[in-house]
Order: sequence, then C-alpha cells, then structure tokens
Amino acid sequence: MRNFLKILAFLFVFSANALADDIVLGYTDGTIDRTKVFHLGTTKQQGQAIRLSHEKLQALRGCRITALQAAFGSRMTLDNRVRFFLATELGGEPLLTFEGTIDKALKNLSFPLPEAYVVTGDEPALYIGYEAETLAASYNLLSSDFKNELPGCNFALSDGTWVDVCGTKTGAANLRIVLDRDPAFADIIVCGAKFEGYYQCGKASAFPFRVVNFGTRPIESFDVVFTLGDREERYAYADTALGQGEGMDIALPEAVCTEEGEVALRIAIEEVNGGSGAAEADDSDNALSASLFCYPEEMERCVLVESFTGQACSQCPSGHTVLENFLEKQATPSVVVSHHAGYLPDAFTMEEDIDCLFFYDGTSTYAPAVMFNRTACPQVSVAPVMDISVTKMQPTLEYALNREPYASISLQTSFDPLTQQCSLRAGFLPHRALPDGRAVVGFLLVQDSIPAYQTNGGASYMHRHVCRGCLTESSWGEEVVLTPGETLEWQTEFTLPESIRSSYWTAERLEGSQYENAESLLNHAVVPQNMSIVAYMAECGSASNTSRRILNCQSVRLGESYTQRGFTAGIGLPTLAAEAERLEVEVRDGRISVVGVAPEQIGIFDLQGRHHAPESVLQHGIYVVRALLGGRVLSSLVRV
Repeated sequence: MRNFLKILAFLFVFSANALADDIVLGYTDGTIDRTKVFHLGTTKQQGQAIRLSHEKLQALRGCRITALQAAFGSRMTLDNRVRFFLATELGGEPLLTFEGTIDKALKNLSFPLPEAYVVTGDEPALYIGYEAETLAASYNLLSSDFKNELPGCNFALSDGTWVDVCGTKTGAANLRIVLDRDPAFADIIVCGAKFEGYYQCGKASAFPFRVVNFGTRPIESFDVVFTLGDREERYAYADTALGQGEGMDIALPEAVCTEEGEVALRIAIEEVNGGSGAAEADDSDNALSASLFCYPEEMERCVLVESFTGQACSQCPSGHTVLENFLEKQATPSVVVSHHAGYLPDAFTMEEDIDCLFFYDGTSTYAPAVMFNRTACPQVSVAPVMDISVTKMQPTLEYALNREPYASISLQTSFDPLTQQCSLRAGFLPHRALPDGRAVVGFLLVQDSIPAYQTNGGASYMHRHVCRGCLTESSWGEEVVLTPGETLEWQTEFTLPESIRSSYWTAERLEGSQYENAESLLNHAVVPQNMSIVAYMAECGSASNTSRRILNCQSVRLGESYTQRGFTAGIGLPTLAAEAERLEVEVRDGRISVVGVAPEQIGIFDLQGRHHAPESVLQHGIYVVRALLGGRVLSSLVRV
C-alpha cells in the first residue's frame, strides 16, 4: 500500500512538472470579465479566431500544439458544444477539427487536441478558432480582453462572415495555444491604434498606442521611433519587464501637424532588449504606418444633436434640462433638432420623425433619448440612440468628434416677409475624398419655442428645436457625388406656410385617436423669426443604422447666411489678394450692393470669415466684398 502511494505521489509530481513545462501563447493579456463579452451580427452562429503569421510560425518551428485554451462569455450553445479548428485559411478547409464542451462560462478552459499538431514553420499562416450555435442570437459567446487591439490577428463571425475585429475596442480573443516546449524567443507587437481620427493643422494631437509581448522571453527594453511628416523623435524605454501576453500603454508627447493634407505617420519599435541575443524574433509587426489627413487650422464643424421626445412623456422635461446643461459645457458647437417620436406620436410628430426611429436598437423605442451625429459608440451602445445620461453622452460625443468631418458647409438664405417666399443656396466643400466618393445631403426645417401642452411641463411648455419636416423628397436626404476641392451646390425655393400640420396623423390614423375630434391641435402657427434650416452631410450607407453617420452640419435662421471657417472654394475667404482690382460698392439701409455692374459671383464676409448673403441686412462692422467679373477678382473693404 505504501509503495502504491509513493507511485501515486511520483505520478502527481511528474504530471505537475509536465504541465509546468507547457507553454501557453496568445495575444490576450488573460483578462476574463462578464463585462468584456460580445457578439457580432444577428444570427445564432458565433465564432472567434486568432491568426499566427508565417513569421511567428517560423519562431515556433518544431513545437507541437497539444491543446487550446479558451474562455466563453456564455455556455448557452446547442448541447453546450463548441467546434474547434486549425486552418491555413480562415473559412477554408481545416487541417483538423474537434469538439469540446463548455462546462462553465467566464473561465479559462483547456481542450486537448485529439492529435498534436506539429508546427512546420512553412505554413503561410495558421488560424486557430471555434464556432458554435447559441440558443439565441443575443447571447454574448465571445470573450476578449478589451485591451490588445491587433490588426490582422483577431477575428469574429458576423452573420456568417469572418471579420477583423481590430478597431471595435474588443481587443484580443481569450483564445490561446498550448505548446509542448518553450521555443524561447522575444516578440514585441505594436498595437492598439489605427490613427483614423480627426486632425487639424497647427493643433497638437496625441498618438497613443500599446505594445504586447507575444514571445516567451521577457521584453526588458526597447526604443520607440516616432515619425510625423519630416519630424522624427526617438524615445527609450528601459526596465519594462514585459512577460508573455503582457502589454504596456505608451503615450508619447503630443505632436503638431504643420502642413495641411496628407501627412505620413510611422511608429516603430527598435533595439528590442538592446539588440542582444534575446532580441526580436519577428519584426514584421514592430511598426504602425498611416497616412493622416490634416484639416485646415481654421476648420469649423458642428455636431448634430437629435433628441427624441413626446408631449405625453413625463420624464422628458427633466431630460431636456440634462441635455441642455450638458451641451452648454461642450467646446464644439452643436445644432439641436427634436423629434417627437420614440415615446408616443403627438401633435408635433412628422413622418420624418417616425423614420428616425430607425436609429434605435430595433427592439424598443423610448424617450427622452438622444443621438450625436447618428453615431454609435461601441463602448456605450450598439445603436446611435441612447438614453440621456452624462455617463453615456460624454463618451459618445467624444467618439463622434474623433470621426472625420470631410467637408465644410456654406448656407445662404433669403426670406420675404410679404410673400413668405424662402430661398436656400447651400455649398458643400469636401476637403478630401470620401471612402466611396458619395454622401447624402439633407435639409431640415426647424421651429423653436412653440408653446403647447407637455406632461410635467404644463399647458404652455416651450417646445424647443422642433422638427417641422425636410426640404428633400426623402427623409434621408439626397445622394450626391463629391470631388475633393470642388464645391457641390444645392438650392431650392419654397413658400413658408402660415401653419404646419403634423404629417403623421393621416385620416386613417386619426380614427379613434385623441386627436380625432380636435384636429386643430395638429396645426401650429409658424413664427418666421423662430424658423431655421439645418443642413447636413452624411454617409450614404443603408445596410445598418450605424452606416449613416453625420459628417458635418450647420444651421441658419431664415433670411440669414453663414459660411463655416475652412470653406475656401468659389471666390474664397475674406482675404484681399495683392493682384485683386478694386470693387466699387455702396451701403444703403444695412445692405451692400455693387455699383454699375452685375458680377458673376459675389461674396460678403465679416472679419470672422462668416459668409453673408448679398441681400442680407448687416450689423454694424467691417466687411470684405469679393466679386468675380469677367474672370477677374475684384475686392473692397467696406464699413456698414
């Protein structure tokens, strides 16, 4: 009996030592948390995979993969089963497959291969992953560390298609390989940044990134070489002691783009471990390169803030206050539009408001709610619309502001109070090419300060920024083709009615409704001085509610005009060229007119660069008048 116990003890020690010799490799830092789970797409089929490059497989040459380690966000799959695979092409014929059982969620589980796979080092790449069918499409099967963002290394299934998840902020999959021996190599990877944000000439920008050690030897030191345009800086990092799977966030000093347009950026890691024998085994992923677009220093943009409300919504008045207080603290100007939808249709509801319910998550609508530039922040919501809370609004607004605006906007309007005739002339100037060369331009008619009933607000509650319809045939605007540096012009004329009636309440909908015998409530008088036009340019995607992001917007009151700073097409900004000829003008009743000639184009600018329509009644001040006449540019400085 004693000898038998000794044998058991020996076997236990031998097994423990064998397990201790196993080497576990992956891109994850090992974080497993119930808040760090997700799924992509709308189907029950979910999956996750990692990719080992040819260079990394050369470092692992001769090693045997004996098992896989994985963590799952849920065990709610068919029969709790999951199918693993190894393949040289993602979605291609696998080298081997096997099944496993998910015993527990949010725990690192080990799944031995039925037969060890020997790494030859000749593979072009090796994909290691799993697929499973969940009991419902909403289950979050996929588990990641939400830290190590690595391009071309982590993938997930989305409606049957494998997609690279880099950029979704989900980080690296909690999926690793187990090797039978230590290949003893160092391998640092640069990750955590795609540098696709919004950059302006002359303004300091941060370029944070992250490094991760994929190798089995610790990373003790390295240099970072940062190149932006013609500027190069080197930064040394010592005593880092990064073990396998460990990462480090790096924040270099902010840098300034000094030229407009395309600027080359490169971040490279050099002198790993001093360039010694324990140096880098795979330097193919030691650098990040990007071509940034640097917008003009005077570039101006606005955020389109669309709120969802309703007269019967008891929480909406307090929600309106929270939103107003929040916007007052923001540096970037905003244009606010209120859609009377999301709760119950009321006397203000227009068909355009109902169409905007498209931006909810598809399962429910509610109010008070809000969206910023029709943009969904991955850390907050899967859809652009969210409830009104500062903890959700702040990160979503910051995320929206980090997206590129692409274009500047110029608006010129006129209004004749006698005939109620309105005209609009809009210009959209793209600074750079859009991803597919197309966009959507849209125009909303908005009325401010309409007194009417509101639950918890009284009988004469002031309804702000109310959407009164759009000026295009479709609620979604008009698709256009844009060329960088060329201004797209859009114009229309319309007659402002005495009142605007809710377009949602058709005769059929009125039957049995609260407005059936009180249709007069559906008409609200138009107050011209409270009317404005909101112009916007947006992505023209239609596949999902996250593919119609607003790029830039601007609002003007009827009869007023405004040109965003950075809009430099046409006859230009209020600068007097040395070769420009003198233009004769006169001022009468606050209006500027050209004497004796009819220019082909004319622009009136104040000293802040704002564009005013030629027929505008101007406030006292100094203005620059520029006109195009027979191919010549004529200019004049005038005081009103």
